[in-house]
Amino acid sequence: MKGKVKFNLNFFASLFAAPVIMGALFKILHWPGAKEMLMVGMTCEAIIFIAMAFQPQYDEIDWSRAYPELLPENEPAVAGISVRSGGAGNSNALDRMLQEANVTPELVQNLGNGLRTFGDKVTAISNVANVSIDTNTLSESLKRGNDTVNQLIISYQKASSSLSEMAGATIDTKNYNEQVSNMVKNLSALNAVYEMELQETNNHLKSMSKYYANINETMQGFGETLSYSQVYRDEVAKLAKNLTSLNSVYGNMLSAMNVPKS
Repeated sequence: MKGKVKFNLNFFASLFAAPVIMGALFKILHWPGAKEMLMVGMTCEAIIFIAMAFQPQYDEIDWSRAYPELLPENEPAVAGISVRSGGAGNSNALDRMLQEANVTPELVQNLGNGLRTFGDKVTAISNVANVSIDTNTLSESLKRGNDTVNQLIISYQKASSSLSEMAGATIDTKNYNEQVSNMVKNLSALNAVYEMELQETNNHLKSMSKYYANINETMQGFGETLSYSQVYRDEVAKLAKNLTSLNSVYGNMLSAMNVPKS
């Protein structure tokens, strides 16, 4: 009814859809907290959908027994009763509304008896001389029949209002399921894009690792070359020193050979 919140599965499904949608938004915008919201929201949604799978299924109701207008012969309906459309799952709600309005089989039977009494009294008016007595009785019968019809009309109006609200809730649930399905498809596509990006990033990191490994080998080669250059420089210095010593020896020998004889 209006003004009251019904804590049923549809209520909790709509409630926990909020963190799922916000988690997807945070994930797209790369905000912190997206992982936690998606985990909580989707876990609760999965539990709710599992619980909804075990809801009892109601049997098909032969509405033609309560609404003669639905018969193929299109028989005339009883005054004050109109045809209302609804699903088979609303029969319990209709019975509950009729019970709350105190519409019992005895009340319907009294309505029929009042109408039959009304017909009998109308026939008796033309045959009985005492018109005043029949008129009073007729007025009382009409009053009782009118009160009964008014009660029945009010009861069916309440039942129709409840069925309309339940039909609206069914439509909202269907729209919500469609939105959740679209959201799941979008999340799957987004995950595929992220996987491709991660794969490309991994390949790039492997290439960079190989490149840096080659650079490391090259630097090691340069280090070995520098070591060899140091050894070569030391050997050249030794050779130059030896040549200097040898030149000094040869110079002394030449000097000794060139001394003039006395």
